[in-house]
Amino acid sequence: MVNEFLTRRRIAEGMQNKRGMPKGRLYVSVVGRDDGHRSELVESQRQVLADLSVKVYN
Repeated sequence: MVNEFLTRRRIAEGMQNKRGMPKGRLYVSVVGRDDGHRSELVESQRQVLADLSVKVYN
């Protein structure tokens, strides 16, 4: 969503076509009590991103 406003503005001004999808990187460091807890937190984060229609490639 960070780039969405800028992309819409560029499209409206004719400076960018619709194919220029906003994209970026999100780096996450997960800290938990143990491996099981960290796995739960990672899965929870993946679900949040999926609910927001964010594609995760790793």
